Amino acid sequence: MKRLTDSDKRYLKYQIFYHRFDDPWISNKKVAKRTAHSISTVNRYAHEAEDEHVLTVPQAYLKPHPEINSALLQFEDKHKAFNILKAHPRVGYLCIFHGSWDVMVSYNGTIDFTDIPGYRGEVTMGYRGIIHTPRVPFTTWQSALKKIDTILSQEEYEQELFFTQIPCTPDWDEEEWHLFYYFTHNLRKSFNDLRKRIPISWRKFEAWKKSLFDYCVHFQAYYPEGYDAYNIKTFCFQTDYETFIVDLFSHLPATPVFSNVGDHILLDISVPNDHLQQVKIFELISQLIEKDIISHCIDGYTVIEWSRTDMETLHL
Repeated sequence: MKRLTDSDKRYLKYQIFYHRFDDPWISNKKVAKRTAHSISTVNRYAHEAEDEHVLTVPQAYLKPHPEINSALLQFEDKHKAFNILKAHPRVGYLCIFHGSWDVMVSYNGTIDFTDIPGYRGEVTMGYRGIIHTPRVPFTTWQSALKKIDTILSQEEYEQELFFTQIPCTPDWDEEEWHLFYYFTHNLRKSFNDLRKRIPISWRKFEAWKKSLFDYCVHFQAYYPEGYDAYNIKTFCFQTDYETFIVDLFSHLPATPVFSNVGDHILLDISVPNDHLQQVKIFELISQLIEKDIISHCIDGYTVIEWSRTDMETLHL
């Protein structure tokens, strides 16, 4: 078999992402068959892609849930507020931002944030909405931005909602919740390791897999140069053109992450550590504002993230 060039390796890693996007449990053997590579080659570059953070492992996040809320908050001392909120039993996720807001928090039920010392206000608050990662194309930044410019040259854009969904509660028993929390951050983990602790049947596991995406979204991201080669810019805005915005930024070569909190859309864009590319992204956002496609746009970037390790206590 011929030796793979750097270009071949890059494309193979994308193909692994492509097939896992459709089926997070697809075996490397099946990927090898579909890509005309040996199993050992796919095994090697799948591990390499994960180690280099070119692609994330497939994950599952709950769709909007009636008890799970999020908020973007402002504090006099963001680090102090962060540490206080970490100790709150209802908080599941926290992130310190540098920018137009100080802390993003996801939590179960209700919390009176005015009780936190230094509280200054909120940017938005509401149900933690859908988290969406599109299947990005195999392309370059130059080609992607050229295509985006062509789309923006149109005179009319369709107003269509994307993030509207009625919150629902999974119809899961205790074992199925255990399955969710075990697999949520890596759907490809070994089921046998869980069975050593909890005697769940294979039949139940397979049935749970079939219904998983009735209640969850599949999170799968691709970063061609590796995650650390990018700066993650988060934009928070309002728009009546939700589907258009999702389609537009889905042309980028590195996975954008879309979500919504209350009446605001959050867009995480992975921008190369290149000044010119970063300027182009802000120019693009400026165009969207000028065309009245988005409004009330603010931005920030992540400084510190924290997730609760005993998340099961929030639901079980």
